[in-house]
Amino acid sequence: MNINELINDYYNFIKNNIKVKEINGFHEITTPFLDHFNDYIQVYISINGDEITITDDSYTISNLRAGGLSFSEKRIILIEKICAQFGMKLEEDEIFARTSRDDFGAKLDAILQCIVKVDDLCYTSRENVANFFSEDVKEYFLKKELYFTENVSLVGKSGFPFCFDMSFQRTKLKPTRWVNIVNKASKTNCIATSFGWDDTAALRDENEQMFVIINDKNPIDKGVIDGFKNLNINPIYWSNIEESLDLFTN
Repeated sequence: MNINELINDYYNFIKNNIKVKEINGFHEITTPFLDHFNDYIQVYISINGDEITITDDSYTISNLRAGGLSFSEKRIILIEKICAQFGMKLEEDEIFARTSRDDFGAKLDAILQCIVKVDDLCYTSRENVANFFSEDVKEYFLKKELYFTENVSLVGKSGFPFCFDMSFQRTKLKPTRWVNIVNKASKTNCIATSFGWDDTAALRDENEQMFVIINDKNPIDKGVIDGFKNLNINPIYWSNIEESLDLFTN
């Protein structure tokens, strides 16, 4: 399996399935990625001279509110952290960024990653829990005295940045281990994670490993687990985390 062919397949998938429509001076971009309602994720572009604004028009967070997710101060701070991780701004529920033509592609990719990550929080509304799943995972590792670096961003071959939730440092016996935390194992999450892992291959040693920790209390889309495994991404169910701890020790 050739990495360049995989990346080209990804580009072709996006190019062939993206739609653009002009609405009241904005360009509506409909992507092939799905949110938790199985609606296609959309963003809006406005061009003012050399400045380009990309926005979700408040749709992502409005959807979470409509789905019953309560926004405590802690949850708002976490969403702000996610937006900052991808270089986005958050104002009155709107996720947006301003950019130039040269950086447009990277910013468009970043806002889509950000929307997918924020939308993934929808499943926390179905349980009466104090923390988001990602915070539970990180707190668990810290209690086990397994330390990591949070929110590491690498710029891949495509020129797009890809953010990893956690990175466990290389040791004498083990390679660097990268982790993304997935609350809902959807096809959209699978595509984004798989592309990011392949796209950043040139920046990593060959023996470095990628894991996704999946909240298996939520439904898992058909084919997602096989999709991860086909690209040497190791899925770990949260219910089995105890059996997998040795993967993250020194």
